[in-house]
Amino acid sequence: MKKTLHAFLNAFFRKELDFRARLFNVLALAGAVISLAVAGLGPFTGAAPMNSLACLFSFLLAAGFLYYSNRSGNYRVFYIITIVVVFILLFPVMFFSAGGYRSGMPVFFVFAVVFTVFMLDGKAAFFMPVLELLVYTGLCLYAF
Repeated sequence: MKKTLHAFLNAFFRKELDFRARLFNVLALAGAVISLAVAGLGPFTGAAPMNSLACLFSFLLAAGFLYYSNRSGNYRVFYIITIVVVFILLFPVMFFSAGGYRSGMPVFFVFAVVFTVFMLDGKAAFFMPVLELLVYTGLCLYAF
């Protein structure tokens, strides 16, 4: 067990990795664990079945992104895919299927914007958070 944990930590959090890559790995791992937990708790919290399915899909994406980004070493592509697919496309589905602005999803909106700011640089570091804020503001206004 100790060897397995050491191999896992060395694979995803080794010091040779860029800070952004290690941060991505932490966030992808946390996202996978949280998504799996929320999917399992969905039936007990009154969330729509669609929310549990979206969370399971999010779990699979996060786990897959964690694996393939580490294997390929091409983290920037997975940053962009995460932002577009999970934060801009999947989070709105989760927002409405979990109960709208009264659910916990607005907290994840903040997380998404912060994640985006940390992961990107250049013009994308400005454009993508602004796009996310517009989407999330629109979702909350529509839900209201």
